[in-house]
Amino acid sequence: MKTLYTMNDYVFFKLTDVGKKIWEEENKELKEKYPQYGWELPYFEGEWLKEQLWCLFRRFGEYANAGSDLCITEITFENPIKEKK
Repeated sequence: MKTLYTMNDYVFFKLTDVGKKIWEEENKELKEKYPQYGWELPYFEGEWLKEQLWCLFRRFGEYANAGSDLCITEITFENPIKEKK
């Protein structure tokens, strides 16, 4: 098991409805400016998303305040989708 992580490591996470709304609002301008890139939620499997840790901090850090609604419900460094044997 890996014990040291960097901001460039990928994490797997699930968004709340508030997190999904923030993601869509922030991408609205990018969708208009660069429509060829497809600015949709990058689902990894089911409701799990995968992103580098620094990107997650950048996108949701300003919304992480005491008493504010949560943007993320679960987060892990390990792949939450295990291969079925």
